[in-house]
Amino acid sequence: MVSRIDREYANTGQADALFLAGDFAQAEMVYKETMRGYPESAAARIGLANCKTRRGEELTKNAREQGIQTALDQAEDARKKISEATSKVEQILKEGKTLKIITVGSKGYDQLKRLYSDKIVEKISFKESKNANYFDAEKVGKIIIESFLKKEFDVCTIFYNKFKNVINQIPQEQQIIPLKSPESEDSTS
Repeated sequence: MVSRIDREYANTGQADALFLAGDFAQAEMVYKETMRGYPESAAARIGLANCKTRRGEELTKNAREQGIQTALDQAEDARKKISEATSKVEQILKEGKTLKIITVGSKGYDQLKRLYSDKIVEKISFKESKNANYFDAEKVGKIIIESFLKKEFDVCTIFYNKFKNVINQIPQEQQIIPLKSPESEDSTS
């Protein structure tokens, strides 16, 4: 005849073997089942706690790896944006045109200052602003309009990221002076 203690030991023994084999999810299920029949089982409680700890470590490791990949993806997107802006700058300089750069925020400035610090005429930072707002946008707009009215430039192109989601932002380029709407660009191509 098999006693209650023997069944408890057999169940926890099976769960212990699964745990040692690295099958933490299956071991956790066996420990839980053992605790249903033997709620006072210290071995099942300890085993279950160990399973949860190990699975938590796995989840943390996976989250960390996903976070690293996300950061790498964001860095690649930023690199593409800077590369596009740099190509546009090189094109303008090859055509013999005068180039003036206004940077908004620190990321673009940090990248462009290495190659084009002499072309940067204004660096605008909104670090004191918690959220983008109308007044910040108005500040940039006034600088552009005043420069245009003084005939300091004839073409103004903005480079920015279009927000897709927290992980993905799509680099964009848009000529705003003279205005080129997305529809007119599509019809000319």
